[in-house]
Amino acid sequence: KVRWALDFKGLKWRAVDVEPFSKREMKHLPCKTTLDSGQLLHTVPAIHDEAPGAVLTESSEILGYLERQYPTPPLFPESVAGREEVSRWLSWLDSVVGLSARRLAYTQVALEHPGYLAQLFVPHIAGKGGGRGFKASLAGKIIAGVLTQRFRFHLNREERVFEHLEQCQSRSDFVGNQD
Repeated sequence: KVRWALDFKGLKWRAVDVEPFSKREMKHLPCKTTLDSGQLLHTVPAIHDEAPGAVLTESSEILGYLERQYPTPPLFPESVAGREEVSRWLSWLDSVVGLSARRLAYTQVALEHPGYLAQLFVPHIAGKGGGRGFKASLAGKIIAGVLTQRFRFHLNREERVFEHLEQCQSRSDFVGNQD
């Protein structure tokens, strides 16, 4: 979403690949996100807008900042009701749809192609074999185990994650019927 918004607004930007475990590329940034556990960590996406010196994380917060700082062309409708509706959609997509979709996607990758996880998380170990080498496969399986525990992939069926995502896809009236 953030990359799309930056491009849509015609802003010049540069992507920085962040090593997922150390996040050393972010250490100089004064932004950390408080996780549900209370732990403070650097998270992505993040932007550092050098001109005003702003540093933000969380995609919805970044989109709001971009809209305030660089209003043309607009990302959101002009009306208050329209902006509120977009805000509800973003929140729902981030907190409900996104969580289930990422959980299922990572589960499938962990089960079928663990070497891809090594390419994503530890490319210096995975090498250039497309995640198919011995090191990539071993590292990927270890990462898959860590992710399985952290994100409870082993409980997907019990927690009906797939069915939950299906309900999200068919639920077009969520805005008016939020619980």
